Amino acid sequence: MARKKWVFSLMGDGKTLMFQRLLRWVAVSLAVSVCPVNVGLASPITLGASLDGSVQIKALAASLWEIQLGGCWNQGLPASTKCQITGAANAVIGGTSYSGFYSLSTLLLNQLQMRTTALGSRPGDSDRYAFVSPNHDKLTFKFGSDLSFANPWLNATITNVSATQKVPCTNCAQNDPLLYPSLFILGNIGVPTGTLASFFPGGADELTLDLGGNQRISDLKPPNSYSGMKLQGGTITPVPEPSALLLLGGGLFTLAGMARRRVRRS
Repeated sequence: MARKKWVFSLMGDGKTLMFQRLLRWVAVSLAVSVCPVNVGLASPITLGASLDGSVQIKALAASLWEIQLGGCWNQGLPASTKCQITGAANAVIGGTSYSGFYSLSTLLLNQLQMRTTALGSRPGDSDRYAFVSPNHDKLTFKFGSDLSFANPWLNATITNVSATQKVPCTNCAQNDPLLYPSLFILGNIGVPTGTLASFFPGGADELTLDLGGNQRISDLKPPNSYSGMKLQGGTITPVPEPSALLLLGGGLFTLAGMARRRVRRS
């Protein structure tokens, strides 16, 4: 009965005015954290299949692999050569739809490299990889209205963290996804620049790239074994604004403390 009286008093007792104001503050904080003012994305940025060239995986040494972009596997190229793939991309930002193109690039000197961290033992298990930091884990990302990227909407650095590939099956149907399993790359994006950068105050996380191939990467043998792949697509998800999350956390912490003190008094 005492608990029911206390709950009722939160709604109508004048002595609890400060408590009611705090409740409204928490409600506003929650609304802001779910729909931050500066992060008006109704959807992640969707990356389409690459338009220009494929991706090649090369076995450099035992358990060490290099992901070579856009023709940069040719011999004799200078180390400063820009390796790049592009494709169509779209997103809804601040209530406005943006359809354009993306670019993922790096220098030949800094091609992506990854090491094996675990191998699956049965079809459907995951082979796991970690990217070599700090010189072989980054890509430059651009999102703009045309392929010149002269004035991109977004320009940022991607730090790739890990990759996984399912162990393929040997006698599965032609349409079975385990026949030629994709390599999924997971990374994050720092705070970008560009005309839409204000909508990404916390950068972006969970960059996902889908590289479709025709064999298990761990079966490649160094030093001159390759597997051709193609970027099938990907997504980039924005990070909620940190200030909004701090506001919500502070409100909930204070609310819990006041509720505890009030229960003790009753």
